[in-house]
Amino acid sequence: MKRLIYLFTLVILLSGCASSASKPTSPRLTPLQRREFESKELEGTFDSAFKATIAILQDKGYMIKTSDYESGLVYAETEPHILPGQFGYTEVYITTINFEKFTENRIKMRLSIIRQLFTPYGKKDLMTPFRPTLLTGNIDEPRMYQDFYNEIQTEMFRRKNLKN
Repeated sequence: MKRLIYLFTLVILLSGCASSASKPTSPRLTPLQRREFESKELEGTFDSAFKATIAILQDKGYMIKTSDYESGLVYAETEPHILPGQFGYTEVYITTINFEKFTENRIKMRLSIIRQLFTPYGKKDLMTPFRPTLLTGNIDEPRMYQDFYNEIQTEMFRRKNLKN
């Protein structure tokens, strides 16, 4: 009987820890609303924007997984890192960036950032084996995108002035 009570208590404690990580919340946005803050026009050449973006991604700790200069596409992700106080939960940020040349000195970029949250148990949670433990959500914080674009534009400006 003591074993049963001990086991029950252990299961309750572990399931409480397992559910303590918050699921990424994403308000329902229309594709047009999402495009509004994910897209930005920048001053500079395609080459400058592409190279500056890769530099900024690396500065932010992203690993460039794929880049194709001709099609103007970059795919990068962060290393998994453990969330503090979340009992082994890890998160990864995945970023895709698309570049489009408008004029010789004008670039349109679209940046998408996705957050993936993993439980400490791998593919399936041991306490609830039928619930997937991978939670995914788009980052819907316009300020984060604006800061990212500001850093890219600053790096483009810096690179332009280094050449002169």
